[in-house]
Amino acid sequence: MVSVPAKRAAVAFATTKGLSQRRACTLMKTARSALQYASRLKQQGAAPLAKMAELSAQYPRYGYRRISIFLGRDGHAMSFGRAHRLWRKAELQVPRKNSRNRVSASRPGPNAPTGPNQVWSTAPRVFAKSLGAMKTEVRATHRQAKRKYKTRMRTPSKLDPHLAEIEGWFAAEPDITALAIL
Repeated sequence: MVSVPAKRAAVAFATTKGLSQRRACTLMKTARSALQYASRLKQQGAAPLAKMAELSAQYPRYGYRRISIFLGRDGHAMSFGRAHRLWRKAELQVPRKNSRNRVSASRPGPNAPTGPNQVWSTAPRVFAKSLGAMKTEVRATHRQAKRKYKTRMRTPSKLDPHLAEIEGWFAAEPDITALAIL
């Protein structure tokens, strides 16, 4: 499916190549009355779009909803849906917040382990602190230490009774091949 503006452009291209307007419209399956249509959407959204870009530069942490409220106060009243469409068209975006791990001075210190099987949870920052590089805290978590996987018994194969005999063959003749064994 081709959009109407694309069909209009195709008809204009066909007429430059020598086709009549009526024949080009028939080939593109578009009405001749659609050729004179001029969209006012770009002209209608130009002023609010410029103001929206200006406001988002002034208030970088505000999103499209808050900016559309400011636009309404300036005389560019619009719905949040239209504001969102213009926001995406202008490729405006609220910058991501820097997430810093802040340690409060009033926070109590870490609890020392009080019993067996208590594991210290250490992150790279905590390890760096233990070396004296950073000022962060260590927290004890009360959980069981991880256990290794259960060892499984190897199931005997039909070859097991004959392994000693085969190893004897290899010890006696190191150059022996599989065909010679069979």
